[in-house]
Amino acid sequence: MRLLSSDPDKGEFKIRITDEDDLWYLYQVIGRGCVVGAQTFRKLESREDHVRPDNQPRVRVFLRIEVETVEFHPFTQALRISGRIVEGPPDMGGHHTFNIEPGSTLELNHPGMSTEEFALLEEAVSSSRVPKSLALVVDDESAQLFKLREYGLEPLGTIRAEPGGKMYPSAEKWEHFMKELSETLLHFYKKGIPVIITGPGFFKEKVGRALREEGHAQSDDILILSSSSGGISGLKEALISGGGSNDLISRMRFARESSMVDKLMMCIGKGKGGTYGLKEVRRALEMGAVDTLLITESVFRKDVGKELLRISERMGSTHHIISLSHEGGKMLDKLGGVGALLRYDLH
Repeated sequence: MRLLSSDPDKGEFKIRITDEDDLWYLYQVIGRGCVVGAQTFRKLESREDHVRPDNQPRVRVFLRIEVETVEFHPFTQALRISGRIVEGPPDMGGHHTFNIEPGSTLELNHPGMSTEEFALLEEAVSSSRVPKSLALVVDDESAQLFKLREYGLEPLGTIRAEPGGKMYPSAEKWEHFMKELSETLLHFYKKGIPVIITGPGFFKEKVGRALREEGHAQSDDILILSSSSGGISGLKEALISGGGSNDLISRMRFARESSMVDKLMMCIGKGKGGTYGLKEVRRALEMGAVDTLLITESVFRKDVGKELLRISERMGSTHHIISLSHEGGKMLDKLGGVGALLRYDLH
């Protein structure tokens, strides 16, 4: 994301979308009542066009809408912002939907923007400067490729073992596997993009060595981490436990979120150090007992979420918005979307 112009006091911003992750950040910030302006294509209406609607020309115009709904589906390249037209050429009709994607430029008027919402815009700007990592999870049955987005893991492809056997019992099958893997990886890989390889056993080292030797990835771009299982669960384990001291992983938003939710679940399981649910968390906040407040993105977009953040700021707690696009966020959502790590237990 690039902020082409910014006036936080007035809540006025001109934004260029540079990355798909920017769409997730905007989804958290833009809500009902905001005013969004952008270039778009629209049919001009006339009396003749009502008789022959197929003749309506589509022209490029600048419109502003007062936002009514915002739609975003994770791991897609589109954010849909719909609302009533408040500025534009005449005969434009009453409502319009902007399809925002990488490359789009929009103007946002959000006078009531909170400190946390502005912080999300700033985070989007800084995160767009960091190459998005690829992750390869290999075991003796499959190899799965993911893109590590700020808000979760995007599956890119899976290469499976031949039926009835392990992944590479012979040199011929190993070469066939590496050919498929290299073709899939090269479709997404560019020099400078980190590639994390993990999985149980020694397959990860063998794959990493082959990718280096064959020149399919730069040696400096490959990071090998240990895990006890394959799939998403193995990758999550590697990122949380094996990458805690790695600067690349520590900058990944969803890895930090997953680690915090895991810590919350451990505290809840032990019966001390953590609490969850709106009533209990609000009580803990008001008593000054909360060290870290965790709320899901869906709660954050509601008035109650804004209220909890205000209390958190007043009481000196830290707070984190948790994406629903990874297992940690889904787990927190099942607890009501609100949890807290405590400075001290309430009872």
